Parts: sequence; C-alpha cells; structure tokens
Amino acid sequence: MNAHPRPGPDTATSAAVATARDLVDLTLQGAEANARPDLVRRLTAARDALDAPASPRSDAVRDAAKAVLHALDTLEVDLRTRRATLADPSLAPRLRGERDRARDLLQQFQARASTWGQVLAEGFAAVSSDVDYGLLNGIRTVVAEAEEAIAGARSARSADRLDQWLTERLIAEAAAVQRLLRDGARAVAARLAAQLELPDALPVRAPSARTAAELVAGLPARPPATTAPSRAAARLLTVGMPTYGGLLMGVVVPRFLGLALPAWVFLVCSVAGALTMGGAAWTVERHQQREARRTRVRATLRTRSDDWHLALGKQARDALRGLQQELRDATAAAVGRRAELLDHQYRAARAAADAAEQAGVAMGEIAADLDSIRQMRARARGVLLPTPRRELAAAETRLLRVIR
Repeated sequence: MNAHPRPGPDTATSAAVATARDLVDLTLQGAEANARPDLVRRLTAARDALDAPASPRSDAVRDAAKAVLHALDTLEVDLRTRRATLADPSLAPRLRGERDRARDLLQQFQARASTWGQVLAEGFAAVSSDVDYGLLNGIRTVVAEAEEAIAGARSARSADRLDQWLTERLIAEAAAVQRLLRDGARAVAARLAAQLELPDALPVRAPSARTAAELVAGLPARPPATTAPSRAAARLLTVGMPTYGGLLMGVVVPRFLGLALPAWVFLVCSVAGALTMGGAAWTVERHQQREARRTRVRATLRTRSDDWHLALGKQARDALRGLQQELRDATAAAVGRRAELLDHQYRAARAAADAAEQAGVAMGEIAADLDSIRQMRARARGVLLPTPRRELAAAETRLLRVIR
C-alpha cells in the first residue's frame, strides 16, 4: 500500500501562519467595527510580526493566537453586555424620552436664537441712549457748577483756579461716560447669554479708546480767559472825567447858589465831590472789568465744553459700534456652536432610540456574533495547541458586526 505523504515542517508552518493571519484579520475588522483602539493596536502588532521575515514564525503564530483569543474574549464581554442592555424592558421608553427631550431642547434653542439679533439691537440702542444722556447731563452739570463759580470769582487768580477745576471735572465726567459704555455693553452680553442659555458668558473687551485724561488733554487749545489790559485813555474817560467833574461841582455849585463861604469850605466841597464822583466811577469801572472777565471766562467755558462734548461723543459712538460688532460676531459663533452641539445630541439620542426599537434584530445579530466568536476561538486554540496528525482546516467565519 502506498502511504499518503505527510506534510513537511515548512508546509505545516505556512498553513499555521496563513490561519493565524486570517484569524488576526477577521478579529481586527471586528475590533475596528466595535471601536476598540486598544485591541486594534495589539492585533496590528501581531499581524506585523507575522509578516516580518526575520522573526521566528512559530513564536509569531503563538503570539498572534494569544492576541486573537484576548480580543475575542473582550469582544464577547462587550456583546453580552450589549445584549443585557437590550433585554432591559425600560430601555426603549427611556431612550425615547431622551430623544424627545433632546428634540425639545433643540427646537427651543432655535426659537430663542431667531430673536437674538433684535435683542442685541435693542440693547445697544438703550446703551446709546444712556450714553447720550450721560454726555448731555454731565456737561450741563459742569457748566452749571462753573457758572456758579464764575459768579463768585473776584480776581484773575480765581479764573486760573477755575480752569484747573474745569479740567479735572471734564476728566471725571469723561471717565464716567466711558464706564457707562462698558457697563452697558456687559449688560447686553449678559442679557444675550441668559436668553440663549449659553453655558459661558459672552466676552466683552474694553473699548480701545483714549483715556479720559488723554481725551481732555487733546482738546483744541483756546486763548486763556484773562482780563485784557486796561487802556489809559478809556480809564481817563471813565474815571478821570467824573473825578474832575466832581471837583468842579464843589466850586461851581456854591458860587451858582450865591453862597459866601470860606475858601477852605470850597476846597472841602471840591474834594468831597471829586472823591464821590471818582469813587463811583472807579466802582463802576471795576464792576465792568469783572463782568468783562466773567464774560470771557464764560466764553472759554462754553467753547471747552462744546469741544469736550464733540470729542467724547465721537469716541463713544465709535466705541459703541466696535463693541456691537464684536458682540454680534461672538454671539453668532456661540449660537452656532450651541446649535451644533444640541443637534449632535439629538441625532445621537434619535439613533439610540431607533436602535432600541430594533432590539429584537440587534439581539439576533449579537447571537450570530457570539457564535462566530466561538468558532474563531476554536480555530485560534487549534493554532495555539495543534493536535497531532491533523491539519488546520480553514472554516468560513462570519465577520463581527457593530455592537455599539
């Protein structure tokens, strides 16, 4: 009788390597389908070892078989856990409830998001109104206080002190308007975040504008409000002539009345008339000078207050436009991120609920996967512990399905 030729060592080793590679490939596909990166890394290393020509083929086959058995055990635990979850009778109602809640959250957010532009416009309109009122009220308060101080000023030094006081008051009012602008923008941002129920507050940067001191220092220079030098001719007419007239009246009036008085009496009357008329004229002259100085100070006050109002008003409007644009961009980005997150959550909840509705089909697929795992485990054990006088026959094995 002719005996059948027994396979040589190289043929048996090649068959074992082919079987091990087939098992590794099948298990690797199942690990990838079930999103197990740890198993993918281990199986990939085992496959690379099988393909490496320098490594001992028997050791690589054993290592590959061990990696396959470990991966199959892990996938079997995942499948049984998934089957236990699907067998829970409360799973489908709970997932449907989560799907409905996610859908309601998405729809409610979409309804709120459709009106955030109007909220932004109304909020900044209110801020603009508050800033305009703060500008006007601030400059009116400064002018009223300055008018009161001007009315009580008695000298040119008072005008110098008033100029320093006016500078400090304008700086304080400008700082108050800038604070009002920043606080108003932050209030609008908080209102938007509350309406949209955003998890994080919207960022509001400080407006890039000059400080209050820089703004006041940059106002156009005006001539100082000092008293103009008195002219000798004007003073001669306003003071000298009344004094001379009073002197003459002390001499002319007694003679006109025909009074016979001693000479010293005439002299006393002339001096008294001169002092009376000259003093009255001097008083009027000093009063006119003070009023002229006050008028020039008031003119300077009006000019500086107008310059301040124009400069700060322009700065506030520019800063307001910049803040509104930045907040609009930040809100649009935040709304987009929030809508994308809620939509993703709704899609995931809907997919989970749909899968729970098909629990029977999924459990059938899990049963088929478990049967495939048993077959693959038997083949892997055959590779790891081969029986004598038996070749490893390749078997048709079903590919593992997704078990998420």
